[in-house]
Amino acid sequence: MRPIGWIGVVLIVIGIIGVASGGFSYTKEKHTVEMGPLKMEAKEKGFVPRSVALGLIVAGAVMVAVDVVGKKKA
Repeated sequence: MRPIGWIGVVLIVIGIIGVASGGFSYTKEKHTVEMGPLKMEAKEKGFVPRSVALGLIVAGAVMVAVDVVGKKKA
């Protein structure tokens, strides 16, 4: 299997995990300010919906299919 096929398999697995868990949540650090002993941070919480996980599954399936078709032609 070529690298494109392996990347497709990884995308499918990540997509399945995302669909099973209802999506992905993440925390992103926005700004950090330090002034002497005072430290201020701002964090942004985000959520990636299930539809993105489904898109990963479809993209992974396309990549695996391209890998299989490419092997048959070669």
